[in-house]
Amino acid sequence: MLCLLAPLAIVGCGGGSAHKQAPVRLTLAAPTDGARLLQDTVHVSGTVSPTAATVTVAGKHVPVSSGSFDTEVQLEPGQNVVDVLAGAKDSAAVMTAVRVYREVMLEVPDLVGQKPSDASDALIAKGLKAKEENSDSGFDFILPGSRKVCATDPDAGTKVPSGTTVALITGKFC
Repeated sequence: MLCLLAPLAIVGCGGGSAHKQAPVRLTLAAPTDGARLLQDTVHVSGTVSPTAATVTVAGKHVPVSSGSFDTEVQLEPGQNVVDVLAGAKDSAAVMTAVRVYREVMLEVPDLVGQKPSDASDALIAKGLKAKEENSDSGFDFILPGSRKVCATDPDAGTKVPSGTTVALITGKFC
């Protein structure tokens, strides 16, 4: 039995060597991950290398000047994820993301004089929690009349974050 081995030649496609750049480096200066904000926008800024890299923040192209970028991103109420993508010719793209929570402030409604159950329903409908606190003396149970809201804590008109518990101070006589 006779075996012949032929030498193999490996030839690369495109002929010639491709010039690879250093990997893209992306650093965010702001915002910090997990930031809680009251405003409806967030400032996003950072640096990128090489300075000729392109940057996309939340799906929109952002200008890069001397390796720095900054932009404003609109926020929805609640948790938002802001993604940042950077890329350059002949380099792999890099991406990072930060979570930003936009707190929505709600005004405590004026509930004085309402039945406690109605006041509680009004708070829940607004995105707040209710906790009833009895302000009666020990003998009010023998007095005629129904319980009503005498005050709230925090006071009506106060702005509080969504989900805050509002105390309904109730009694028969306010």
